[in-house]
Formats: sequence, C-alpha cells, structure tokens
Amino acid sequence: MGSGIYYFNPTAEMAVANGIFSYQPPALLQSFERDMASIMLYFAGKSDVVLIHQHPKESFLDKIRSIKPDLPEFMTMNELIDSGRKFDELVPWGWSPVVYKTLESVFPLLKNSFKQSIFYTWDQQYKTYYSRMTSAKVLEQICNESIRGVGEFALLKATQCFSTSDVQYLLSENGKLVIKAPFSSSGRGLQMLRRHNLNHSNIAWINSVLEKQEFVMAENLHNKIADLSFHFKLKNNIEPEYLGTVYFDTNSNGQFSGCFLGNHPGNTINKITELFIENGGIKIMAAAIRKYYKNYEGFLGVDAMIIEQSGHLLLHPCVEINPRFTMGLLTLQIRKHISSNGYWKMWFNKSGNLDTYFDKSTVPLTPVFPGTKFAAVLDLTRKYV
Repeated sequence: MGSGIYYFNPTAEMAVANGIFSYQPPALLQSFERDMASIMLYFAGKSDVVLIHQHPKESFLDKIRSIKPDLPEFMTMNELIDSGRKFDELVPWGWSPVVYKTLESVFPLLKNSFKQSIFYTWDQQYKTYYSRMTSAKVLEQICNESIRGVGEFALLKATQCFSTSDVQYLLSENGKLVIKAPFSSSGRGLQMLRRHNLNHSNIAWINSVLEKQEFVMAENLHNKIADLSFHFKLKNNIEPEYLGTVYFDTNSNGQFSGCFLGNHPGNTINKITELFIENGGIKIMAAAIRKYYKNYEGFLGVDAMIIEQSGHLLLHPCVEINPRFTMGLLTLQIRKHISSNGYWKMWFNKSGNLDTYFDKSTVPLTPVFPGTKFAAVLDLTRKYV
C-alpha cells in the first residue's frame, strides 16, 4: 500500500482565479483551513500523513477510532520535513498554483513515480477545469440529450455577462437572477438578485468580479427545493467512475451547511433522483464530463438541484462542477464508517467558542481547541428512516 500526504486547502478555486503563487485567502477562510485541516483523516489511511497546524487531542482520536480504526498520522509541516520520509503522492483538497508554493518543501519528499503525475507541475490549462463556463458546457450537453422519463428539465442556461448593463438587461427580462463569479466555490462568489433593478451593492460586486475575472455568469434564480450532488472519479481518460449521490443543505446565501448521510427525508426528492439515474442520466453526465475534463485525474463533484417550476418538481442536473475533494465526497467516506441515515453539519462561531456548543446530541468529527471557529459535527438529533 502506498503512502500519501493529505492537505486541506478549500480555497483552491480562489487561488486559481487569482493566478499568483503567493495568493493568501481572507483571514476568516484561513481560519477555516486551519480549523478543518484534520478533516482529511476520513480519506487517508494508516500509512498516510495528514498535514495539520495543531495536533488533535488523544481523547478526540479515541472517539474517532470507534468510527474509523485505521487513522493516519498527523504532522505539522516542520515535523513532516524533519521526518525525512518518502511518500508516493501528494493529495490536496484541490490543486492550484498556491499548492506548489505553500508545499514547495514537501515536493522533495515525493518519490520519483509521482513526477509522472499530471499534477507534479501546475499547467495553466487546469484553470479551465474550475471555471463555471466549463460547468455551463456540461449542463448544455446534458440538457441536449433525451433522457426517457426525465427529459423535462426546467429552462436552464448560464449566460456570460461582460458589463453591469448586460446583467441589468437579463434582470429586466427575467425578474430574478443569480449571478456568479466564474471561479469560486462552496456557495461563495454568488449574488441573488430578486428585484428588477440593480442596487449600488450589486453593481459594486459585479464590477469587482469583472475587474478580476472579466465576466460573470448569470442564471435564472429558481425556486430550489433540495440540493444534491453526483460524485465521480476520473483516471486515464477512461469512463468516469460514478461513486454515489449525496443530499446536502445550504444557507440563504447558497453556502454549504450540512449533509444527509443517507437519503433525503423527502421521498419525492429521492424518486426524482432515482429516475434520473435509472434512465441513463449518470451515463449522459459521465460522457459530458469526459468531454470537457479530458486530462483531469481525481475526484469530481457535480452539484445539482431539485427545483419547483409551474407546480412541478424538476431536476437541474448541473449547477456547478467541483474538480476536487468536496463535502459530498466526504459524506460518502463517512457513510463507510457510520451506518446511519443521520446528518452532519458545519458549525461556525466567530468568537471561537465552539467548545461550549457540544452536548449529548452532537459528536465532533474534527477536533475543537480554544479559539476554534469552525468544526464538523455529527448531529444525533436529525435521523431519518
């Protein structure tokens, strides 16, 4: 069995958009990366190392061992360098130019076999994998296919806008829009427009994105009923391997908040998804992914939605694509160790007092220290049959 170095960097898309090797995410997102670094333990095996900033307490690890016995080793960057060990691969949450700068002292620890990997050096063409324009092309190909039983998709189209007047025109025509930065993730980089006219805040946000990323994506703002994601693994340009489907929740701003470990509590939601899968939807989706992610290797998640339109529930099969590790993929990993139709969620406390939140209804999935602002927790109060 090989060995890997696992590294949590959830701001990969932002780093790709920025384009410079020295990019630093905002302070709050740096706290997120630091506090959640141990989350990679659910992907890593016994011979692997997870890069962390602070060692988890043994009491926390004892609880996790009851869920996942084969825990990896945890090391800080200095400890890893001092160890002198050799590893088969580097496994970040997502690839970006910043990985190569931040972990430049780690690359000498990688065996020669890793030098043959497509990700041993950053290639600028990888930037297109993260773009919402690529997601829009996959969506178009999926919707152009005829899927028996699930062909009645809602009107789905993502439009490039190169000015605030472009956005204003679409807003006047549609009444409601969601505009997105071409490069962003986990519900960030979004603006929900529910009025017919842009306000000063909307205009400032659009102009900021236009200055940095040249255009914004505009889509109809749908009446969302449920969020879900389809997960794949790509390798050597062969047919993408379908790994499973996950239902999740977002807050009012579209940012991730938690995942169901099993099915959605709404049976109708599950049936719509099952119909899509049973009637060839995954095969069509995989073909579209293979077309637009030809040289990509690794995990990839397709975010989707169940929406209500004219009294009908319809599937929006591709809201965006994340060519990296995702919280949905994490949920598939947790499912392997927790046999439950429960729920796990992300906790946030700006003051860093998360250790006071825990009671008998919650189980921490990541360690909590004094000052920790973010944590993943298993919510024992939400169980579904």
